[in-house]
Order: sequence, then structure tokens, then C-alpha cells
Amino acid sequence: MRPRTRAGLTGAYECADKTGAGSYGIANDAGILGQVDADPIILCILTQINNQHAEGNNEVIAEKQRLTRTIQFVLAWAVGVIGTITTAISLIPAVAVIATVSGVSSLGFAAPLLVVSVMYLSVPILIALAIANTGHRWWLWLTIAIAVIVLLLVARFAVGSLGVYWISF
Repeated sequence: MRPRTRAGLTGAYECADKTGAGSYGIANDAGILGQVDADPIILCILTQINNQHAEGNNEVIAEKQRLTRTIQFVLAWAVGVIGTITTAISLIPAVAVIATVSGVSSLGFAAPLLVVSVMYLSVPILIALAIANTGHRWWLWLTIAIAVIVLLLVARFAVGSLGVYWISF
């Protein structure tokens, strides 16, 4: 098991750190974390116990790293699931109208609206991927999400917002 800061890292991360310890249970770790295509993350963790003879607790620092990564994935999951569900609910009336349109001539109208609906649903998923991948290509997922939003804003003039709450302004 990797001690301290390195405990919460995946294999994609590089870590250069300096640990320290002392009386009063002091356990410190300062370092730089990074990946090949990402900005470095600088962190400093300092712990102390109010007992002169206490031993340092390296597990506190290691657990903080694991907890931070878990919170990041839970947040990404929540953004993706809640965003997709609420977007889908706001699309129901527009999709219901598309579904009731029948005939060959209406197929040319329904197909672009279905494509736009799928684009709306992809935005929360792309943002969730950006959150889950902080430190490694998060910018790519965020750039794609922004590009889709720009396309949806342009398409809005042709097909409307389809009732999606986060683009109806």
C-alpha cells in the first residue's frame, strides 16, 4: 500500500513529494502531482495531535486522498445522472409532439429534432466526464460540452429550445 499522498493516486499520476514527521503526532506531506497532458497540482497537508508523545498518523493523509477521489466520482455521477434525467424530463413534451407526427413528409422534420434531443442529453454526460477526469483531459470533455451548447444555441433559432430548462432564456 502506498503511504500518504500517493495512496489516492491512480497509475496515470506522477508524484514528487516530501514527507515530514515530529512530536505531537505531526505528519506532513507537500508535493506536486501531475499527468503528462495536465497542469500540475500543488498540495500541502499538515496534521498535528495535541499530545507531545503521539505518533504521526500517515493513514489520515492517505485516507484524505482516497476520500477526495471518491467525492470527485460521486459528484461526476450525480451531475451526469441528475442532469440527464432532468434534461430528459424537460424534453418529454417535444419528443411527444415528434412522436405524434406521422407521414413520410414529416420524417425530414422529426429526424433533426431527434438529433438535437440527443445533443441536449449529451451535455450533462460530457460535463460529468470533465469532472471525473480532472487532471487528465478534463479540458477535452469540457470543450466538447461547450461546442455542443454553442451548436444547440445556433439550432435553437431553427427548432427552438425544445423546453430544455437550462437553455431556455
